[in-house]
Amino acid sequence: MAIADIDKEGLIEVGKVLVKIVGEANVIVMPTDVSKTEDVIRFRDRVYEAWSEVRINVSARGTHWQSIVPTYPYPSPPLPYPSSLR
Repeated sequence: MAIADIDKEGLIEVGKVLVKIVGEANVIVMPTDVSKTEDVIRFRDRVYEAWSEVRINVSARGTHWQSIVPTYPYPSPPLPYPSSLR
C-alpha cells in the first residue's frame, strides 16, 4: 500500500499503523503535495519502482475527486457506483 499526503506528521502516523497491519515491505509512505505535478510523478515512479504496477488508485484531495496516476497496463472504464453508495 502506498500513501501520500502533504501532512507529513499525519502521514507518518498512518504509515506506522499500516506497517503493523501489512508489514514494512508492503508500505510506501511519501510526503507529497498533489498540487505539484513533479511530486505526483515522483510518487508514481516510486510505486512503479517498488511494485511495477498500480492496481487501485484513490485520490481523495480535499478539493475534488481526481485520478492522476493511470492504471497500468490497461486503463479500465469507470464503473457505476453500487446503489449503496448513491
